Order: sequence, then C-alpha cells, then structure tokens
Amino acid sequence: VVHSSSPESILPHFSLLQVHTVSGRDKSTQGTTSNDKVKNGVDIMHSINLNECFRADNILICGNSIAVMGQLSSSHAGKIKCAYLDPPYSSGTKNEHYCDVYTPEEYADFIRSVLLCVESLLSSDGVLFFQISVSQSFSVKAILDDIFGGENFRNQIIVSRNDHKQYRNSISHLASGYDVILVYTKDRAVKLPPLIEKNPSQLRKGDWAPFYTSTASNGYCYSLFGITPSSGEWRYDQAWALSAAEHYKNLLQWFPRDYEVCSADFDATYQQYCNAKSGASVLPMLRLRNGRVEYYIPPCETKYISDNWTDIDMRGHLTDFEHEVNEQLIERILTWTTQEGDIILDPFLGSGTAAVVATRLHRKWIGIERGDYCKTSTAKRIMREIEVSGNLQWTYNFFEKTEESMQDRGTLK
Repeated sequence: VVHSSSPESILPHFSLLQVHTVSGRDKSTQGTTSNDKVKNGVDIMHSINLNECFRADNILICGNSIAVMGQLSSSHAGKIKCAYLDPPYSSGTKNEHYCDVYTPEEYADFIRSVLLCVESLLSSDGVLFFQISVSQSFSVKAILDDIFGGENFRNQIIVSRNDHKQYRNSISHLASGYDVILVYTKDRAVKLPPLIEKNPSQLRKGDWAPFYTSTASNGYCYSLFGITPSSGEWRYDQAWALSAAEHYKNLLQWFPRDYEVCSADFDATYQQYCNAKSGASVLPMLRLRNGRVEYYIPPCETKYISDNWTDIDMRGHLTDFEHEVNEQLIERILTWTTQEGDIILDPFLGSGTAAVVATRLHRKWIGIERGDYCKTSTAKRIMREIEVSGNLQWTYNFFEKTEESMQDRGTLK
C-alpha cells in the first residue's frame, strides 16, 4: 500500500469497470490504453464478470439504480445493514444533474421498483431511511407499508430544509421548512438503541429533583426517612433508595462541609467522590431536605435525540452539487444504527456523502449514481476521504454499467 498526501497515490487500488454488451454477446477484456482514461485518472477495466466486481468491500457504480440492485441480489441479498435513500422527489423541475419530472403513476411505479430491490438486499436486522418531501411522504409511506409492512414503520424524522426563495406579494401556500425521513426495519423484532449524542459545549449542570411522583404504576410505596406516600409513589425501588441515601451520607462524611446549605460546587465534589470511592462516573444520591425527599441528577453532556432533527440542515455545502446531503445527517444515521464493518447502501449517491461518511466511520458501502459526475467529482471526493481516513486495507471497485434494460429518469445524461 502506497501512502501519500495526494489522492492520486491511491488510484492503483481502484478499478473503474465498464460493463457492456458487444453485438448481443458478452465479451470481456482487460487492460488500459490512453483512451481508456476518464477525467479523474482512474483506469478503466472492461469486464462483464459482475460477481467479481461485487466482491470488493466498497463499490461505486455508475449506472441505473434499479438494474444494478437487481444484479447485486446475487451477491448481497440479506447483507445490507442500513440503506439510506434520497431519491428524486417528483418536484417537476430540471437542473444540470437531474430531470425530476414524473406523472404520479410513473413516480409510484419507480419508487415501488426501488423499494422492492432494497427490501431484498436488507439484512434481517436492517434499517431503511427514506428521505422525501412532505408533499410526497403520504403516498411514499403507503408504498413502504405495503412492501415492508406497517408494523415495521419506526419513525417519521423531520430534518431542516433551509430554502431561501424570493416570494411575490401573494402566495398559494407557505414554504415547507422541512423534509421527512421515514424509518423502517426489515423485521418487527429489531430493536433500535436509544439515540444519544454528546455535546460538551452544552453541559447540563447537576440538580436535585423530587423523589416523589404522583403516578403509581410500579408500587414503590415503602417508608423512606419516615415518610410513606399516601398516594403516588417513589421513583425507584427501595434497594436503589437505600443505596442512594447511604452514598449521600458517606459523601457528607468524606467532605465535612454543610452541603445541605451550600451546594454551589456540589457537582465538582460529587465527581471527586465518585472517582475516589468507586472509579465510577455516576453514583445514586438521595437526601431529605426541608421535609422533601430529593434525588440527585448528575451533570450530563449527553442528550437523548427525538424524531426532531431540525438541529441539522439537510443540505451540505462542501461541493457544487445542488442536492448535496449534509455529512452530519449521515453520520447521525450510521452511528445510531450500524457498527464498524457493516455494509451501507445508497442507491442515489449524488455527491457521495454517504460513501464519504461511511468510510470515515469504518463502514463498508455500496453507492449507485447514474450521472457522469459520478465518475469524476463524486469519485474524487470519495478517494480523498479514503486516503485521509487511512482505510486502504479494504478493497474498492469503481465501475460503470452501461446499456441498462430499465430507464431511470432521475438523472440527466
């Protein structure tokens, strides 16, 4: 493996494979000439052995997403842990890269064909993230429910959509400030971990809170400091409460200061006590103060994330690609639902964000995109990230599939 500060130094570790049919009969040759170079300098190898192409750890394919996924089924059926889809929205617009014009029937057929392919590739514990506009979300969810089953729907996440448009004096409707991501699992038995993120810049200070709660669902109605709830209950069981009260008593003996009166620096004292006594970062604390039983909520630099992801702008700003996805969005998805070595699929790769973030997080990936920019700007962006992250121990195949039997109008040639 050759290491260098230049992306070109890792080009020998890639191959751009052009799969094609000659006179109705499959032929394959290998080798390169000066005419077999594309703009990014990657060597083209002519081959039709797709099974060999698909054996790489990471694969970038320039081609029709439906046709390619159909061929991937022979090698990757049931192996994809996470699929992220940001398909055309049927917005009725055209630009340099996309022709996003469909009739409702054409769009429904297109989405259904894509999802049938994705469903066959997902592993039994796989998760699908389908990003779509609010206006299309209802019809798309109906298709998703039909293919994946309504019982496998997990969340409708909202992500910020910061469109800066100029409006006339009168409008027909308010602009949409967000898109949605529909989350489905392959199987209803799949359990997702809590989504927790650290943010040291927003450290929440410790606090004392009432140990009593007016609800009575667990039956925690024992005597504590001579107090037994007449209605409602304590928050935790008796064993937890006794242990927490003992820890607080020991802390007061360890630090002979009146923390019943002065608690301005209790957070720091609490952390010192935890580290000295058990090496733990958190120990339960319980006290009786002014006739009220209180439990201590330690300082925390983490927060639980809900389905409101408007803290992330879905648009990225690292390339000139019009619909670039924000790296933060993909990073949150992958760190939540995947582990190192899992395979990620993005059949509408665009500028390459999913492949870039997956590489950075040591996930394997398959990216599919039809536009010619896939062979130039997208490939270059991915290669730069591979060298920076140092993932040269994995294999990478970059190739193009031509003469598809199915049309994908999501991209202009």
